[in-house]
Amino acid sequence: MASGKKKRTEEENREFNQDWTESFAFICNADGLPTCLICHEKLAHNKKSNLERHFTTKHTQFAGKYPTSDAQKKAVEELQKKQQSSSMLSNWAQSSNNVNLASFAVSLEIAQRGKTFTDVQDRAAKMSSNVTHMQVEDIQLASALSLAIDESCDVKDTAQVTLFVRYMSSQGPKEELLGLLPLSGQTRGEDIANAVQKCLEDNGININKIVSIATDGARSMTGIHRGVTSILQKKINHEILTFHCIIHQEALCAQTFPAEIVEVMNLVIKIINSILAKALYHLQFKDFLEEIDGQFSDLFLHNKVRWLSRGNILQCFALCLSEIKAFLNEKGIDHPELEADKWLQKFNFMVDTTMKLNELNLKLQGKGNPAYTLLEEVVCFEKKKNHFFLLKTWRAVIYFILKI
Repeated sequence: MASGKKKRTEEENREFNQDWTESFAFICNADGLPTCLICHEKLAHNKKSNLERHFTTKHTQFAGKYPTSDAQKKAVEELQKKQQSSSMLSNWAQSSNNVNLASFAVSLEIAQRGKTFTDVQDRAAKMSSNVTHMQVEDIQLASALSLAIDESCDVKDTAQVTLFVRYMSSQGPKEELLGLLPLSGQTRGEDIANAVQKCLEDNGININKIVSIATDGARSMTGIHRGVTSILQKKINHEILTFHCIIHQEALCAQTFPAEIVEVMNLVIKIINSILAKALYHLQFKDFLEEIDGQFSDLFLHNKVRWLSRGNILQCFALCLSEIKAFLNEKGIDHPELEADKWLQKFNFMVDTTMKLNELNLKLQGKGNPAYTLLEEVVCFEKKKNHFFLLKTWRAVIYFILKI
């Protein structure tokens, strides 16, 4: 009889109930069907009775081991975490395997067509060359160019010149790296100027299109007779504008703290080095921070090359000051300045000031910033500085990070 036919489960549109995870340790798999977290068995239908029967008959030990609902809930959560970790590892392994299969397939195609094994490498080199060619064509079509020249050393102490060019293209203003020019021997102004001129000539760029040059302000760059800008000016048939890198100026200004404030910074660096220089102390300090659940897991090491590192280490030191004092006392290292109100006032002043300078430094960075935008940021900072000075005289500390 038609009325006696069993109703098929698929036609009931049953869906997995999330409560079954906590009750019976089941999760919903990718097919929308239940999978046991304990034995990983998959059931054919989303029926509560089937899940309950499976749990009570096959996993009685699990129910006995975690008799209370809270204990069982935590155990199921742990099983879920393991399941997720396993799935992630499986997906990663599959992805890695797919990459290997693809590499073998490409190698087979290359071998079957009698190509060399460096064929793909050659293609990448050709694509890179094409990008460079298109960039140089854009620069050649520009009516005016602005250069930014910076001389520095790489990790092997090899002197090199970074040459950026800014120009107007059909798509709008562009700023590109034109070359990274190694310098052999000396790094005089004429050496740098010759390297820049050779780079322009090699790329077919007319030197007379240069309208401005920005440098880091070093003597080799801005010298009246032998500086890079002076040498290039003699080879260009019109007057050019010269600029001192505004970020470099900001970094120089930021280092003009009075001697008493510099002494504060020196003590901070000395204390940090006393902790980080000894491997045992460093390990013990990290364990100490972890034990007390500190805001930071370690201290920052000071780097004189990067200005921003000063603000970061000062802020970290300030926020870990109580932990640092406790650790030093435990090791019998005495620094009475850390308890002196006057020293702490100078220290907090330096932390606040360097963090504000860091904010300005970051705003001055970035690609494509026009000169007027950078000037606006500097003028705005100067106005804020005057406002902060007034707040200090009124003893209002609402805008300061650290309050005495």
